[in-house]
Amino acid sequence: MFESASEISAAVSGRGVTPLSAPSDKPWRWRSFSVSDPSGVVLDFFHVLAGFDTSLAGEAGVWAFAAAQDADQEGEEGLFYTWTAEEIREILAADADAFMRAYDVRPGGNWEGRNVLRRVGPPGDPASEKVLARAREILFARREMREKPARDDKILVDWNGLMIRALARASIVFDEPDWLDSAQHAWRIVNATARYDGRLAHAWRARATAVGQLDDYAAFALAALALYEATGKGRYLDEAKALAKEALDLFGADDGSLFQTARDAEDVPVTRPRNVRDNATPAGAGMAADLFARLHHLTGKPRWRDACENLVRAFSGAGSALALSPTLLAAADLLERAKTVVVAGTAEQGADALLHRALASPDPAVCVLRADEFAPEGSPARDRNPVDGKAAAYVCRDLVCGLPTTDADTLARELANG
Repeated sequence: MFESASEISAAVSGRGVTPLSAPSDKPWRWRSFSVSDPSGVVLDFFHVLAGFDTSLAGEAGVWAFAAAQDADQEGEEGLFYTWTAEEIREILAADADAFMRAYDVRPGGNWEGRNVLRRVGPPGDPASEKVLARAREILFARREMREKPARDDKILVDWNGLMIRALARASIVFDEPDWLDSAQHAWRIVNATARYDGRLAHAWRARATAVGQLDDYAAFALAALALYEATGKGRYLDEAKALAKEALDLFGADDGSLFQTARDAEDVPVTRPRNVRDNATPAGAGMAADLFARLHHLTGKPRWRDACENLVRAFSGAGSALALSPTLLAAADLLERAKTVVVAGTAEQGADALLHRALASPDPAVCVLRADEFAPEGSPARDRNPVDGKAAAYVCRDLVCGLPTTDADTLARELANG
């Protein structure tokens, strides 16, 4: 069907997330996004991500993100998380009507006779948002008085990788540096503890209980790359490259695809499985393609382009079934169309504003580097300099960089124009 990542990329129509206009003042920590069009349904990412602070595993300052919390309570699904309209009115009193309108609370419930709180409609004015914020705090405090569902506190490496990557990105978009600190802490703990015979594990609870699979390596390496782009700390890039090399060795197939299990796995019943279809979480092969494509654009090394091309080509015969593999398709698009932003200069010269615009870009095919005079030959980070004493951003496509800009708004426009 398709012979290369470029052919698949050409077949992919559109990508990314389009930001809608919404208040972004930090006191309300509100930003709205829609994949396609302004449907009126908005999501308060701050409260979604902040909720994970209560989902940590570990103690004494050693923690990462726990696997799950049960949905059932007292034999009823969702009892801990849902509300009746009567409860909302009793607890919130005068603020109940406004809250019920904003969060789709109905007398008969919006789900099996009870209400799942979901924000509907556009954000209101600051005063209205303060009322809703206070109401959420009141309801959260009341919910904490309920008997809590059982929690699965084991650490899954692949899920932690996904969460760490999301936190690293969200910390930039929503100007929440504490989230980046949490992401780095979780990454360090998982990297140090979730090891099985010297290799990355899949699960850990006081000890590693299962050997790592492709999903674990790919998700955790992508988390390292997200931390590298957000912080500029080279050790994260080194870790991502090491994990990528190990993944190719452990899971690589002769045709360029990747198996789900390692070459020396002892618990495979018949044949080693290969899967590129995304499910509730992205497929390991799709994440690996994303990893290889990003490493190519961040390092300039042809080996990573080759690894991504070979992986995409190995699964390209699926034809229309590739629609079930959006992560792989996005990786093919990323490989061919990525924009790598190289920022040269110090914070005093204005580099932070340029970095923020690049890192907060809604286009997932944007990669971000800091200029490095010691970068290896072929790296887009090499030989990039400030301009007239001001920090400068260079937008590079296929490792060829354009003219620099020192203005953050100009950079944002260039990234938005494709």
